[in-house]
Amino acid sequence: MRAVICSQWGPPESLQLGELQEPRPAAGEVLLCVDASALNFADLLMISRRYQFRPQLPFAPGFEAAGEVLACGTGVEHLRPGDRAMALCRYHGGFAERVAVQAATCVRIPDDLDFVRAAALPIAYSMAIIALQRRGELASGERLLVLGAAGGVGLATVELGRQLGAEVIAAAGSAAKLSLAADRGASHGVNYRDENLRERVMELTDGAGVDVVFDSVGGAASEQVMRCLARGGRQLLVGFASGKIPELRANRLLLANNSALLRRCSCCNGASRPAAWC
Repeated sequence: MRAVICSQWGPPESLQLGELQEPRPAAGEVLLCVDASALNFADLLMISRRYQFRPQLPFAPGFEAAGEVLACGTGVEHLRPGDRAMALCRYHGGFAERVAVQAATCVRIPDDLDFVRAAALPIAYSMAIIALQRRGELASGERLLVLGAAGGVGLATVELGRQLGAEVIAAAGSAAKLSLAADRGASHGVNYRDENLRERVMELTDGAGVDVVFDSVGGAASEQVMRCLARGGRQLLVGFASGKIPELRANRLLLANNSALLRRCSCCNGASRPAAWC
């Protein structure tokens, strides 16, 4: 089968179009004919050997895909051949004509949802909803600060935060990005390239701070927004797109009864993982 192949660790330019052996679905797996797949930051980490899991070379990258179910392994009951579905490919495989995925990470999609949009849903939206609802316990009327608000995960978080009834503050690096976040439901925007992030957030909240921070950036931004938390606030650590893992001062959490929480993923048996694990 045709695939985009990573045969050596490196940048996207090192990927090649080639042939790989077509997979077969094992027990509890589904074979998907890939119509569309999405690109994630984790794909770049994977092909450059900076991800925590390293497949054996050569392999096809791609964490998520959508298409038609071709075959089901034994024990699969919620899907059948011919179904339109989207799937988390776990570590790789989405950039190929066929991919075998665990059935638990594959769900049927409605007829009015095209494959291109469906392929971009599993990681960003599952990450956002798990973080906001299961870990952050975001409640209607609370204030939510979203770092990296114009990225795929950030926009999903802005949308879901608004749907959950929160007042959403978007933080991004340009006016155009903040405009995009506003279109998705953000009530306020902070351009952290032109404004002091902490000072502006405290100004927008009349000094009260925010109840929940969705932090996919890490680095210095994580340390700044910890000081923006209201008493009892929760900082959700879901990734480190800046490339730097923050060193948070635990005494600040203690003094204000705050929490720093890792995202937990339901399809990984509840294990604590960095962003885009699935």
